[in-house]
Amino acid sequence: MRSFIRFFVSAAAVASAIAAVSAATPVVVNIVGSGPLGWDNGVFAGEASPAPMASLDAPTGVTTTSDGRILMADFMGNRIRAVGTDGLISTQAGNGWPGSQGGTTAPTISLWGPWSVAVRGTGVAFSDSFNSSIRTITGGTIIQTAGVIGTVSNTYYTGWAGFDGDNGPATSAHLNWPTGIASDSAGNLYIADSCNHRIRKINAAGTITTVAGNGWRDTWGRGRYAGDGGPATSACLNWPTAVTVDGLGNLYIADTYNQRIRRVDSQTQVITTVAGTGDVGGDGDGGPATSARLNHPQGLALGADGTLYIADSLNHRIRSVSSGAISAVAGTGVRGYAGDNYSALSAQFSEPRGLAVTPLGDLIVADTGNNRVRMIIFGDTGQLEGIVRDGQTNAPIPGASVCWSGLQSSADANGYYMLTLRTGSPVVTASAPAYGPAADTVDITAGVTTVHDFLLPSGTVTGHVSDDGGHIVAGATVTAAGATATTGPDGSFQMRLAPGAQPMTASKFGYGPSTTTVQVPTNGSIPVRLVVSRIRSVAVPLSYNTDWMSWHTNPGDYTNPSIDYAYPAEQLPASLSIFTLPTSGAPVDFSFPDKTDGVNNCIFINSQVINVPQGHYAGLHMLESARFGGFTGTVTLTYSDASTTSASLMFSDWAWNAVGSPLGANESVAISCDHRHQTGAAQSTPPVDILHSQMAVNPAKTLVSITLPADSSGSGSKDGYLFALSLDSIGAALSYGDIDGDGVVTAADAAAALSNAAGLSALSAPQTIRGDVAPVWPDGSYGDGTIGIDDALRILRLARMG
Repeated sequence: MRSFIRFFVSAAAVASAIAAVSAATPVVVNIVGSGPLGWDNGVFAGEASPAPMASLDAPTGVTTTSDGRILMADFMGNRIRAVGTDGLISTQAGNGWPGSQGGTTAPTISLWGPWSVAVRGTGVAFSDSFNSSIRTITGGTIIQTAGVIGTVSNTYYTGWAGFDGDNGPATSAHLNWPTGIASDSAGNLYIADSCNHRIRKINAAGTITTVAGNGWRDTWGRGRYAGDGGPATSACLNWPTAVTVDGLGNLYIADTYNQRIRRVDSQTQVITTVAGTGDVGGDGDGGPATSARLNHPQGLALGADGTLYIADSLNHRIRSVSSGAISAVAGTGVRGYAGDNYSALSAQFSEPRGLAVTPLGDLIVADTGNNRVRMIIFGDTGQLEGIVRDGQTNAPIPGASVCWSGLQSSADANGYYMLTLRTGSPVVTASAPAYGPAADTVDITAGVTTVHDFLLPSGTVTGHVSDDGGHIVAGATVTAAGATATTGPDGSFQMRLAPGAQPMTASKFGYGPSTTTVQVPTNGSIPVRLVVSRIRSVAVPLSYNTDWMSWHTNPGDYTNPSIDYAYPAEQLPASLSIFTLPTSGAPVDFSFPDKTDGVNNCIFINSQVINVPQGHYAGLHMLESARFGGFTGTVTLTYSDASTTSASLMFSDWAWNAVGSPLGANESVAISCDHRHQTGAAQSTPPVDILHSQMAVNPAKTLVSITLPADSSGSGSKDGYLFALSLDSIGAALSYGDIDGDGVVTAADAAAALSNAAGLSALSAPQTIRGDVAPVWPDGSYGDGTIGIDDALRILRLARMG
């Protein structure tokens, strides 16, 4: 975080500045986001990293949960994200691709412009604005709460905007650009139905009604101001974008383009103005709120004492209304980013929007134009700073996270951190990848800088990787929680891990992966050996029974073989352990059906069962694609004991992948090339993309068959097609030293090894593996990756002993 790095340069100046801030003065701290600045300049980055180092893309909504998390609607990132009490950021929903379809879990489904987020019962509701919907995350899935999502061919826009459905099920009603939402203790959800110029309510039973606004608009779709003192449903609103509700059920509305904050009385349902004159401006602080001018207010929150907080967006300030008087809480009124860890009134914001009050009464702000989420701390504060160190070596740990109740700091390159905290004796936690956490109680005094270093525990794992025949494996990748290592020429590695039971995996191309669990000691060392299995690939023959339709500008003419073209599977290269396939920008003009043999080109993925050569395998590979929109389907593997394993694989849209359509977690582009629609006419966009999907196979069981998913598209517009399939089979242990593979180690094998070592002949890869038998390592594995004279001499000794 740039502000923390800056403060490290002059810690004395920081202490002086903080001490100068009065205990009653609110302080601003950054809790999520590292920029860059600018409304549309954000990116998606930092998943599972300390929140201040992550990147957001125009966050517009925030809320808190009962377990201490902070939830954010990352508007242009098309995601709902969360920061846990450990200070790490994660994605709760959305794959980042604009739309409404996608996978079967919340993180794999597309969102489009989520604006606001609210906890409702056991779920998390959010406004999916471009989809004209309210959706809810519950149990790891997304359900439709309000609005209608339909299927519109060849477009990403699938939310149906409009206005209807009042007094009926919310899932049958139409919304139009819903933005701010808020829930109450009775389970009601209030929606700023912005382009309908209304506020609507969904009760606990799922029925939707209008509670404010008559929907009046002019020919340009603009609302107007009218109706104060009368029924809220008869009043005119103008693009309302935020709502909140107090404990008595009184509803507050950010009537954004009317430059007012309005209130609907829960008893009388009468609407009144509580802030704003209707004119654009930023004056009036210290006087009646109804005499002050606002500038496009777009965020509201209520404190426990009844204070109403307003995100006065285009004034770049946070203001509050208490006992009818308005005052500035944070922001200078000038767009920018500055002031973290200083007085809130000296800080700069950029179009702040969503607001949320924490259980302690502090205020969380979606600082939209700065691509950050910040907090205004109202209580007495002090400063905590120091170094996060390695508990074994006492060395600084760059990038370590220091966190307390949603506030966090990331240590700079020197391990230095700084954190602004409320006064008292909080338990502050420090953590870093591959280290155990340290939770220390520190005393924080108002206006005082407390220096405190954290010592993080860890253990050292030393070991090596060999194959199932005892041959060392150089260049293997060893992974564990927060750490990665690569084995050296002797197959050895070393890594630091957090104390306790830690799963570790070794992998390398051409080998089946190996996983073991190591009990890592605290500030100690432990040896470990990981064994990988050498594998080979088996191509599974497919009986093709249908054609794969190429994309057509004139639907229907695919019935004419003379002008319709696609890529035939029988032209694909032979598969290896992982498919080795060409990529080309040139047109592919293989016709279908294949004119040379009349064979159809692919399998239609729709519940087919593919019998495979029975055996033990490590991985499944498929060349596949789907047309006109991807879908997720379950691939099921059946073993000889009738047990099964399944995985959800994404079958992505071949026509759009190359221009940004999301791929599944185990999917990559194998072939990307032009196709032809008619003879001699290349169609460069969209390209033909054939994709590589893979999933793990249980290597301990005998695989019998593979069941493809059912067609999930309904209309058939997203049908998936399979072009080729292969399996990584686990090979038997090699007979090391037997270079010629005749089953006996002989002098001829030694002579071949010597000839290779002298540069007189070259051996194949399998021969090289069998001949690399020296040196013998103390743990019983052997080889150093090459065949030398020492290998030839050892093979000769083996031959004589035989």
